[in-house]
Amino acid sequence: MFNKYSIKENVIVWIIIAVFIFLTSFPYIIGFLISGNEYFIGNNIVNLPDVNVYLSYIEQVKAGKILLANLFTSEAHVNVFFSPLWLATGLIAKILNLDSVLIFHLTRIIAAILFAVFIFYYFLDLFFTKFFEKIISFILICFSSGLGIFFLPNIVDLIYNAHFPMFILPVDFLLAEANTFLSAAHSSLFIFSQLLIVISFYIFLKNDFRARNFIYILFITLFLGFSHPYDVLVVLGVLLVYFLISLIFKNFKLIKNYKVFIGQYLLVILGFFITSLYYYFIVRKEIALWGWFDQNITLSPTLLSYLISYSPLIVLIPISLYLNIRKDYKNFNFLLIWVITLFFLAYLPFQFQSRLFATCHIGLAILASYAIISFIKFLLKVPILRPIKISVIAMLFLFLTITNFAFIFMVIFAYNTIDVYSYFPNSYYQAALWLKHNSQPEEVILAGGLNGNFLPAIAVRPVYLGHHHQTINFPEKLSSINKWFFKDNKQDEQKKEFMEKNNLKYIFFTSREKLLGDYNLETANYLERVYDNGEVKIYKLKEL
Repeated sequence: MFNKYSIKENVIVWIIIAVFIFLTSFPYIIGFLISGNEYFIGNNIVNLPDVNVYLSYIEQVKAGKILLANLFTSEAHVNVFFSPLWLATGLIAKILNLDSVLIFHLTRIIAAILFAVFIFYYFLDLFFTKFFEKIISFILICFSSGLGIFFLPNIVDLIYNAHFPMFILPVDFLLAEANTFLSAAHSSLFIFSQLLIVISFYIFLKNDFRARNFIYILFITLFLGFSHPYDVLVVLGVLLVYFLISLIFKNFKLIKNYKVFIGQYLLVILGFFITSLYYYFIVRKEIALWGWFDQNITLSPTLLSYLISYSPLIVLIPISLYLNIRKDYKNFNFLLIWVITLFFLAYLPFQFQSRLFATCHIGLAILASYAIISFIKFLLKVPILRPIKISVIAMLFLFLTITNFAFIFMVIFAYNTIDVYSYFPNSYYQAALWLKHNSQPEEVILAGGLNGNFLPAIAVRPVYLGHHHQTINFPEKLSSINKWFFKDNKQDEQKKEFMEKNNLKYIFFTSREKLLGDYNLETANYLERVYDNGEVKIYKLKEL
């Protein structure tokens, strides 16, 4: 792998990888450094609530679980959710006795490195032969973005306003799966899933009959299916269209060995069928998982939003098309089919539309690379001063990456202005740890929505109200907490029945819950205070 290139060339590649890792991790480093004595959950504006979910999975594995539960809802259910990625992450954390936030980011970094290594040393070989060409394409994949910075709304309005029309947002700023840089900054789940998609494409394009490739395809499909099932549809969709185009336009000679291609494709279908069957049974059996699936709606933004976010790359594609007519680039047709298919998939009538855009940015970046490479080669031949040439190239890449740099600064800005979404006060953290060690795993905690989204990741206990996708009947539960339970000291008997009916054993009470009303829990005769550190009071439902 490394022997194909000189030491100098390998150093260049690893410097780019190091910069990629550093920039996608830089906001988290700053977030940790300014945390003071508060507990930094390690999230950012593209994964605000999701990181707590991932941490709850890691904590469950550290506690000895193999199958996971949805801790963000109060409905009783058994642990049936299997995720190989979070299982492996949790086991590593358990064996090495690592903090969950730390292992979350270590695995994110490792996954991003594996992604970058495979992209440069393997995947780009399908399209380029020269080191210089691969480097340009590699840089575009890792760092390119769109014009989202020029169309971004006020970030405070975005986060505080629950009715903000998310669909109008430029996707290169807040839709992680639609941009490689954001995927690497999001989590190991997103960037590793994209790596597995790309490996699948690589195996199919190599069209190799070796048995191990069939094993790899089945393993990759099963791993994707159990970890992030939407991505299997990306593989199936792109390869199906590629196969159909190859049949219709046989003169393109897209597929060398149809038997190999069909055999491997059938294995993808088999893997998808197995994982789909598993999900069908568990969501039908457990209401806590069915409600999660039913509420997990991630529709695509408007087409205009995508075009804004990809416009710097899209405008270069006609040039690349013209160049391809003249030079007939290797696997160029696959790139076109890949990108066009994902634009089509992203608007099919599924509730998870935006998930189907994963890896589209990679295809677009490679397509745009041909035009950029041609321009740079032309520029280097122009008889002007070297500093001018360097300045033009630098400005070009700055323009292509500017939104990602804006993203970095916006994350840091959010840490300073809306810190309640990323930091848990130390007193709250200590109270959550007390619950972890002094309550039973099935006992549900009642808290406001903000605290409720942190508690499963720390206390590893279910909550009544938490993540807006994973809390069953989230709007109704939010209303019952914000407009009724903490409102006043009336209806104590009904509130007691409410807690018993919903299996609520503890109330996590802080200044955040106090803002919801005037309820004095000290006067409630059905509660007993079991913890008090000055800033957090924990009340327990009295036994009958």
